[in-house]
Amino acid sequence: MQVQYLLVNLIANALVLLEFGHYYSYIFDFNSSKWFRYDDVNCTETGENEVMRVSKGFGDQSAYGLIYFSEALRNKNKETDYLPNATLSAWVPTNLKDEITKENKQFKADLDEY
Repeated sequence: MQVQYLLVNLIANALVLLEFGHYYSYIFDFNSSKWFRYDDVNCTETGENEVMRVSKGFGDQSAYGLIYFSEALRNKNKETDYLPNATLSAWVPTNLKDEITKENKQFKADLDEY
């Protein structure tokens, strides 16, 4: 039995100097069937061609991690997809929500100060 997998996330590294690089991520949104690049505080829509190019290595960019999702599991769970106006609050435990809220407030304060 052949199992099909869908690439849903690519963590990439752009080599800046030999000592370190810059990391960013491409994430596939099932609801819109589009790829998005998350780079620090920026989120931009991108195309599958760019994601595939980086996945194979391109210039100073290379894939650091690839995350796949079983196509069978994806099809089985389509009815649980988020609704357009849904939030994670129904899915996340209260203590984790509180911690996320606290960290988001601190992040926003840090951005405002920056």
